[in-house]
Amino acid sequence: MWTRTCWSGNCAPPADENRLAYRGGQRHVQRLVRSLTAAPPEDRKEIARAPFELDIAERGLLDRLELRPMERRAPLADEVEIEVSAAGLNFRDVLNALGVYEGTSGNRFGAECAGRVSAAGSAVRSLQVGQEVIALSTGTFKSHACAPAAYVVPKLAALTTAEAAALLVPVHDGAPRARRALPAFAPASVC
Repeated sequence: MWTRTCWSGNCAPPADENRLAYRGGQRHVQRLVRSLTAAPPEDRKEIARAPFELDIAERGLLDRLELRPMERRAPLADEVEIEVSAAGLNFRDVLNALGVYEGTSGNRFGAECAGRVSAAGSAVRSLQVGQEVIALSTGTFKSHACAPAAYVVPKLAALTTAEAAALLVPVHDGAPRARRALPAFAPASVC
């Protein structure tokens, strides 16, 4: 990484660098590298085995995002629990992490996901355990998320899990608008 203290403002980056960040009086350039120090390997393995969710210790810095253990809850009568394989990232999530989102999402990241039904509430008849689905919910950046069955539809086999997670638009301010947000291929019984 190219970095140099620049107090006078007259430091020039190399000509081929056009994306810069300033922190603590230093310029930094963008690099995407695999992190070997984010968590010790034994901690990463432990997180992967146990239920986890994305959280942020301090809003304002994206590098304060962290995976932390979570408690799974049983779905309510009209809900399903989804073992999340992919979750859609929205600009709202970025604004939330940066501490500038004015909505009420709290520390919940993600509003849509794709995965497999891992449990179903007693009143759910349209979805089965093990079925691949896509869903609208709140806080889907986790290993397991519960969602009302009315906001969950079967995943088309032609879609990858990542494609399915990116299909939905987060709309949580009323059932009529949320139903319109479900893809056109949603079964009529769901909509």
